Amino acid sequence: MNKFPLIRHPLTTVALLIGSALASQTAQAGPTYTARALDLPVGQPCYLNDLNNKGQVVGACMSADRSSYAAFATAAKGKRASSVGTLGGTMSWVNGVNNAGVLVGDATVDGDMSSHAWMKAPGGEMIDLGTLGGTDSAASDVNDKGLIVGVSAVDDAGSQAGFVILPGSTQMQAVPTLGGTYARVAAVNNRGVIAGTSLLAGDVETRAFYSRAPYRKLVMLDSLGGQVTDIADINDSGKMVGFATPPNSKLRRAVTAQVGSTALTELATPAGRNARANGINSAGLIVGTHLHATENRAVAFSCTGNCSSDLTDLNSVVTDLPAGVTLVSAQRVNDKGMISAQGSDGRLYLLLPQAQ
Repeated sequence: MNKFPLIRHPLTTVALLIGSALASQTAQAGPTYTARALDLPVGQPCYLNDLNNKGQVVGACMSADRSSYAAFATAAKGKRASSVGTLGGTMSWVNGVNNAGVLVGDATVDGDMSSHAWMKAPGGEMIDLGTLGGTDSAASDVNDKGLIVGVSAVDDAGSQAGFVILPGSTQMQAVPTLGGTYARVAAVNNRGVIAGTSLLAGDVETRAFYSRAPYRKLVMLDSLGGQVTDIADINDSGKMVGFATPPNSKLRRAVTAQVGSTALTELATPAGRNARANGINSAGLIVGTHLHATENRAVAFSCTGNCSSDLTDLNSVVTDLPAGVTLVSAQRVNDKGMISAQGSDGRLYLLLPQAQ
């Protein structure tokens, strides 16, 4: 089975940050938060993928014997996590959730030799969305109108393309690539603008893109001079967040971009250290992870703009974390200011602004 590199996996992200080797100089303005630990199995690796405005958190947890994954979704404000189900195989992942509670993801089919994209409405069954002709597919996001995006194999030779599924349909529509044999659509906003990543011709350099309906033309974003640019999220104003690499380097730097332009803006996280922006809400609040400025550990952060005036270590504004636990990655932020995050203890948390 071929797992696509679309799953947003904080455990992997944090390991990459530390492997490349920010007390950052951070501001402490803005809200303070209460940390709520999600009701998930302790000691089993779990990861976060998305968060809606009700505070429903979605992702997946590894089984106790590390042999499979089970998709989960919580109720509002991170309460009562429950299993989502499968498509007949033993593994499933939830990758996106909209404000109506519609879930999308991927799951293995009978025999676990391939995985298919799926969607599930509240109270409904998981619907297998099939593929674009290959063996595997995965849905990565869904907007409030029901437009679904993701990635699918298109043939048996390994070529993969992004897809959109229009509201009210279950039929995948392929999105062009930027010339290479792989592309994925990672995110979609409520205006129907999609964003993702594609290999260029020659399959060496990866660049990010956005596209508007009818999705026949991709707008390629600039790079920081390196071989990788990746977009993780897009808000309704068209602001995108992700990371890019500098020239001749594997260093990851957090970036933003704006629909209507091709320019990347590098965020003002400490220079020379890995950083990645993972999520952005409608107010422009950005969350992500970076390496501590002087220590070999990851830090969950929030900021606005290019982070030059309000880069905030979320550990400085959160209460109710267990003793000795720090937040190492912030994954998503919703329009009410709730933030999904991962702790140094491996547990997942929802940060609730203290007025809530």
